[in-house]
Amino acid sequence: PVLVEWFGGVAETNSGVVVTPDNARECPEVDACISLNEDTIATVPLDLFERINEDTRERAAGHPLHELLHDRPNSWQTSAEFRQMMEGYRETHGNAYARIIPGPKGFAAALDPMHPNDTRPFRAPSGEAAFRWYPPEGGPSRVLMQHEVLHLKASPAVRSTLLMGQSPVERHRETIGRAM
Repeated sequence: PVLVEWFGGVAETNSGVVVTPDNARECPEVDACISLNEDTIATVPLDLFERINEDTRERAAGHPLHELLHDRPNSWQTSAEFRQMMEGYRETHGNAYARIIPGPKGFAAALDPMHPNDTRPFRAPSGEAAFRWYPPEGGPSRVLMQHEVLHLKASPAVRSTLLMGQSPVERHRETIGRAM
């Protein structure tokens, strides 16, 4: 069990229940907490602001990223749906990832969510964060560099490389197992 947990696998809890980021929401208390946070994040307005001077900021509705963040990050989700999904991944898996699809003039054209199970962060030889991504439709994995991925992470694990966050599900696996 120690080796399984050390390599990122799932170990059985003392109660005999296997708790994973994917099944933890079967526990009503866990689902209620995560849903509350997801729904709150989804309903908070997300506006882009430009700093005019030291004390003044102005809403930047004309900025190319405003529509992407405020209205539609990709062709199949609203901003609220995207933020709700990303927060759910962050809370269950400790990390949420979205591929930054490049657009004209160097700005992002879309943010495409990537399931945390399909994404592995690592340090590139340059020291920069990089991500090995396994496309869900199959095919070879791809390496994406830090500027190609939006990475939202929970608090890092004590023994982590600071590239990954540790999910509340991992931290409270025993308690969740008892509740399940």
